[in-house]
Amino acid sequence: MIPFRATYRLQLRAGFDLHAARELVPYLDALGVSHLYASPITTAVPGSTHGYDVIDPTAVNPELGGRPALDALVDTLRARSLGLVLDIVPNHMATRGPWWDDVLRNGPAAEHAPVFDIDWERAGGRVVLPVLGAPVAELVARGDLVVDPGGADGPALVLGDRRFPLAAGSDPAAPVPDLLARQHYDLVEWSRARGRRNYRRFFDIDDLVGVRVEDPAVFDLTHSLILGLVADGVVDGLRVDHIDGLRDPRAYLERLRAAIGPDRLLVVEKILGEGEELPEEWPADGTTGYEDLAALDAVFVDPAGLARLTARWSEEGGPTFAATQTAGKELVLRASFPAELAALAEHLPGAVSEAELARATLALPVYRTYVDDHGVRPVDAARIAAATDSPALAAALTRADPGADPGLVLGWQQLTGPVTAKGREDTAFYRYAPLLARCEVGAEPDDPLTDAVAALHARNRRRLARWRRGLTATTTHDTKRSEDTRARIAALSELAAGYHDGLARWHQGVAPATGALEARLIVQHLLGAWPDPGPSAARGEADGFADRMAAMLRKSLREAKLRTTWAEPDVDYERSVIDVARTTIADGSFVEHFGPLLDQVAALGAAHALALTVLKIAGPGIPDVYQGSEGGMLSLVDPDNRRPVDFAALRAALARGELGPDALAAKITVTGLALRARASMPELFVDGGYQPLEAGPGLVGFVRARGGRVAVALARTRAHADPSPLRLPEGAAGPLVDALTGRAHPAGTGLDPVAVLAELPAALLLG
Repeated sequence: MIPFRATYRLQLRAGFDLHAARELVPYLDALGVSHLYASPITTAVPGSTHGYDVIDPTAVNPELGGRPALDALVDTLRARSLGLVLDIVPNHMATRGPWWDDVLRNGPAAEHAPVFDIDWERAGGRVVLPVLGAPVAELVARGDLVVDPGGADGPALVLGDRRFPLAAGSDPAAPVPDLLARQHYDLVEWSRARGRRNYRRFFDIDDLVGVRVEDPAVFDLTHSLILGLVADGVVDGLRVDHIDGLRDPRAYLERLRAAIGPDRLLVVEKILGEGEELPEEWPADGTTGYEDLAALDAVFVDPAGLARLTARWSEEGGPTFAATQTAGKELVLRASFPAELAALAEHLPGAVSEAELARATLALPVYRTYVDDHGVRPVDAARIAAATDSPALAAALTRADPGADPGLVLGWQQLTGPVTAKGREDTAFYRYAPLLARCEVGAEPDDPLTDAVAALHARNRRRLARWRRGLTATTTHDTKRSEDTRARIAALSELAAGYHDGLARWHQGVAPATGALEARLIVQHLLGAWPDPGPSAARGEADGFADRMAAMLRKSLREAKLRTTWAEPDVDYERSVIDVARTTIADGSFVEHFGPLLDQVAALGAAHALALTVLKIAGPGIPDVYQGSEGGMLSLVDPDNRRPVDFAALRAALARGELGPDALAAKITVTGLALRARASMPELFVDGGYQPLEAGPGLVGFVRARGGRVAVALARTRAHADPSPLRLPEGAAGPLVDALTGRAHPAGTGLDPVAVLAELPAALLLG
């Protein structure tokens, strides 16, 4: 098995498949990673752009090239001593495809019925499908809901591109309402389905249905392909999507670890709340790295500037993040999960009301607890006790009450995660805008960051002690903004006065009718992702930037759920906000108001992005590079972050090896040099010790040492730092050479950061 040094994340899709991934192997080898880390390869909905909408987990997606293409990719990887990590999706499948059709056609007796998490009793043996946009009679009259008596998959009801197979014995000639009454499903209007859904969803997405992977037979069936690939030696590691969605994460991981063996990498997608750690008893190597993303980002935010940004937000009527998050969770619990809450309430002890359960759900400070057959961890008992003032409810949720229904605990734990995710990440993060770079998965937006450097060192030490094979990610397919966009926006904390002056002038002169939130969404994203910091606004328009901004703003406004939503969009309101962005790009007024600041933000953001890259690659854990981010990627929320990557340009840039503190183009050179340095001394970077440096204001540094080898990472985190000389530990006092610039630094325990960082905002000194 290939030892892990660094992973490279590829988002596969139709049009960029396993064959295309194979062509990239020489580039990945030259870059310096050890493993390709691929998005899900199992068969997904045709045309899927991400692969998480699985329809058959037992086959390699033919749209990606199928098993032959996978085998060819692995052969090419192995020829260069590179490995493969696969992303797997145990929690959910799409409400499409042959397995789901089997359930719709045959109901609870279907072969695949045990796979899906459906409460058949709640709807009289039928599954409720909220897919209609109008009453049945109206759709039939318009010809939108019709019967196809003889398709390739048999007779079916047809609604747009959806086919709903008819049960055996159905008469296709019967009126549609009569046909519907005889099916194993009930088609209902989505606007009236809030309390009627009877299948567990992924978050609140009706098109993704939960899988009962806690059933050993379902586990074996849905993992047969993946475990076969492991047995064949194809796969070196697995990334488990959405571990918090599972009924019993620990039991699942124990079963999976037993199946794949002790040595293969096993990481989980888990967002850790404030003060939360991954459960020590889980047989996993760590997380996919959201918490490390947040800790790394934090050191590039000026806490004094953040305080000024937050104060101005409050002065303009902006709510606190705590209030914003509570409101967001309450909204999604009421609007998206009433059926789930009501179903759980049926299992409550007699002295406990549904309202008390709802309050505990809203008050839980983390995504979920992990009470299972092993008992209750003290930390979970404390969190539950703090979330409710009902002793009876606390006893039921911790299993302290022997008469409590165990299904209540497990079901509640599967509810709190979606409520928190949708209320926090997909509502509150779009409503709270002092500094949008802090509204990111893994981060606490209201953390004052007064001890961010100490927090980073503490996290790195914990990572080395327990989770050294966890991934360290700074951009993923789920981040709201790429690391380079966040670095630019975070730079506003150092430029708060200029930003506020420009925002006030722009707001008054260009968009006086735009609210404080909408204005910040526009301005911060324009500053963060503007493709050309020079004087020409036309460049941004030519690159399709205005269209990308429009898509981002539409999604942001709908996720915020203040005046428009996905279910009930207010297109006039959306258009009014988007038109402001389009106009200020096209007519040059944005550059007129923000030109000098845009140049400053671009330069400072690029420098911080280079520095972050070095801290990430040199630190404990397995650094993960998201496709294209190694060359500088100013992306917005998905699907913008899944845009095609110009790999030809990246290859050329890597070969040129350009350096420069203000150029994003230099980032691929820094990434490649740092990754190759890591590859040259894998034991040092994987298992070496970690000692923070007393680097002073505006600098972050640490020493890695093992077996006589040493690496010193140093990064500038403020534009105007005035660093004093550093003192290195005795073990790092030998001659040092910067892996990034090639410059040598003489032996001695003193190190002049001004000299070391004369060419770049970061250094990786090896000795």
